Amino acid sequence: MNGDKDPVQSFENATATPAAPKPVKGAALLCSAPPPPPDHPNLIAVELPDSSVLAAKGMQFVNFPGDDKWNDAAKGPKNKNRQTQTPPVLVRFDRPCSESFKLKLVPGGSNSVYSGAEEGRDARFKHEKAEKSGSTKPDGTQIVTGIQIAAAGKDVYKYTARDNYGNSATSVEIETIRRVYVQELKMAGIAAAASLAAFIGEFANHGIELVQLPAGTMTHLENVDPDGDTATFETEARKGYTASGCSAREPYVVALAYTDHLAVKGWLMTTSTGVEVGPGKPPFTIPLVLNGESKYLWKDIVTGEGWFVSASFLRDGAARAVTIPASLVAAVPASGPATSVSVDVAALTDLVDASAARKLLARARPFTGTLTVKVYTVNSMCGGLSFNRGNLICVCTRAWWRAISESDQNQVMIHEMGHKIGMVPKGTTLDRTANQYTGKGHVGSHCHTGLAVLASYDNVPGSRCVMFGMTNGVMAFCAACAKAVKKMDLSAGWAKF
Repeated sequence: MNGDKDPVQSFENATATPAAPKPVKGAALLCSAPPPPPDHPNLIAVELPDSSVLAAKGMQFVNFPGDDKWNDAAKGPKNKNRQTQTPPVLVRFDRPCSESFKLKLVPGGSNSVYSGAEEGRDARFKHEKAEKSGSTKPDGTQIVTGIQIAAAGKDVYKYTARDNYGNSATSVEIETIRRVYVQELKMAGIAAAASLAAFIGEFANHGIELVQLPAGTMTHLENVDPDGDTATFETEARKGYTASGCSAREPYVVALAYTDHLAVKGWLMTTSTGVEVGPGKPPFTIPLVLNGESKYLWKDIVTGEGWFVSASFLRDGAARAVTIPASLVAAVPASGPATSVSVDVAALTDLVDASAARKLLARARPFTGTLTVKVYTVNSMCGGLSFNRGNLICVCTRAWWRAISESDQNQVMIHEMGHKIGMVPKGTTLDRTANQYTGKGHVGSHCHTGLAVLASYDNVPGSRCVMFGMTNGVMAFCAACAKAVKKMDLSAGWAKF
């Protein structure tokens, strides 16, 4: 044969699969992933482990620490998997295998949004944004932990997973909630609110579940002075709190104690000049006014506590004043709340003139002088008090000698519980809310929604938030405060007072 020709192939060789063509120099190679094996494992489910697989939206108690002691067969959670901010997630394939997958947390579109500054102040304000990689155990399942959801209430989340073969799965939704236990401490003989429905309902609107424990009792105290010594009240409340057995729910217990009044005791000294004293003179009436504001006598607040401090009269030209006994000073009006006192000036002549001759002269002719009276007054009345130390709230059942309605007591509870959870934020944890103010006639941090920026909000009507600094008939948080209530991190709870 001719040496420049290819040899003749046999029949068998001619019918064999030809060799792949050689690539042309400079041409691009078109490559694609090999097709999957005809029978490969498939990702089929993302589940939220509990006592059984959840079939609908489940509640995640993000303030609880992940301990079976917080489980509740009736109210939930039924398993510690439904606690903490890092719920476990089960990824499952359709058969035993060791396969890799990707898992991502998907937040709801209406979830609370935290600023970068807020996330920097509290790591619990963050939720996981990155997609995570994982692989199954040989049985084709894997439980993934450590994917954090945020501390807020009423947020919803799903989990989505995908495998290497184009399969994906999505979990049912979870909704976040915070639970707090309320331990009432009721005094005998006071008209404490029979229902806390409005109080409980308002916090439920913002993802905080308030669970009432069986009410306890404590010694009856007629008044707690917020500006005075509250030690007696705290001691008696602590006895009732301990006896109630609620300590098993600490640190997520708030103690709600009642009293008659929350009146602040003050005093007032008033001086009147040119007062005529003598026989036949009518009682001299002195209005109790301080800085242009009428004050009430400290009267019928606490049994046995009087309002009289002292009184004296200095006759014109005399060197020394004489003391007026309490028997010559009366409240005006005699019964009920009083804003004036009267002095029996006709009887003062016997005090001023020592000798019988001078008494006769004095009775024949009146004289003038300076009258000074000092009395205890009601400086202010409070509706409620959130104690800075620990988990104690006090709500009064009477104000200005009148019973407070159940609705108003619930309003006060909402306000004081708001303080207990951190309202109104000033920028140390959550960012400052739009209408937050401190002081300006009120004690503490409050909200003036509905009112312009003022130098003082004392006795100013028109506010539209329950976190205003005085009772205003409003039972709900304004829009700005509502966002903050939802976003609060309640995982630390409160220390016992």
